[in-house]
Amino acid sequence: VWNILRNAIKFTPAGGAITLSTATAGGQFVWSCTDSGIGIEPAALSRIFTAFEQADQEVSERFGGLGLGLAIARGLVLEHEGVLDVRSEGRGRGATFTLMLDAIPPASPGRPRTRPWPTPPCPAESGTATCCWSRTTPTRPTCSAWACAPMATPSPSRPVARRHCTSPACRPSTRW
Repeated sequence: VWNILRNAIKFTPAGGAITLSTATAGGQFVWSCTDSGIGIEPAALSRIFTAFEQADQEVSERFGGLGLGLAIARGLVLEHEGVLDVRSEGRGRGATFTLMLDAIPPASPGRPRTRPWPTPPCPAESGTATCCWSRTTPTRPTCSAWACAPMATPSPSRPVARRHCTSPACRPSTRW
């Protein structure tokens, strides 16, 4: 949340608007940050969550940064089985970042917080299986409740974890 808000402030000129909203929908907590800032070209939307990527060279030179903030933010959200998405209609048209996480009701006194519903299993069909390696032991699959399969080129120096699932019951998760 902090990184998204900081970017909204950074990329919105003086006199611009930043709107924050929260809601719950379908068992999910939804937080949105909409700004009237510089916007993002449609071609850049798919890569701004990739480490060391920025919208374009001009933005990088003008505003600085390494292109890590959004990658880290999305990684943290995915670790919590959430979604971080962005929409922009292009340069000069602002942007909206939306964060969605499972809404877990508060625990009763003396009782731990638990998920009120089970996480649905992900089918291990060809092309949709989960591939996971522990950060410390990248050669051993370590998914809980998800099917694991070895990647074509696992690397001990670069752990890889991906959840590829086309089932509507599954949501994307960790990607290092």
